[in-house]
Amino acid sequence: MGTWGFDRQIEPKSCETGRIARVPCWKEILASLHKAVYGWSDDFYGTQAQIDSSTLGVMTSGATTSNISGLSIARNLALGPSADFVGIEKEGVAAALAHYRFQKAVIICSSFAHYSFHKTAGILGLGERGVIVAWI
Repeated sequence: MGTWGFDRQIEPKSCETGRIARVPCWKEILASLHKAVYGWSDDFYGTQAQIDSSTLGVMTSGATTSNISGLSIARNLALGPSADFVGIEKEGVAAALAHYRFQKAVIICSSFAHYSFHKTAGILGLGERGVIVAWI
């Protein structure tokens, strides 16, 4: 795989778009960024970059897209599949809340959170009133 780091020349414009996580050069870019932060071994990054089901991060075009992606993942993990339930993605919000015996699901964020948290809560079926802001 070669040496990981920012000195490696990677041409992202030559990559195909679409399923970015599966495009090898984007996986290498994410691995380089991950290594800059966490500093794990070259063997780890060389192995992870070759596994289709593995990703070391996600690149998005901005804050709104990042919040939608991150909060969607959090919602799906919190209300995900169990032994007798296939998860919120397949069953929907009402069924997930009923299955887990919750009255509602909320997002708690600080007063410094990006304005898109309210929009994202609506998109994810939690409702804009499902955002609880901690004023700090």
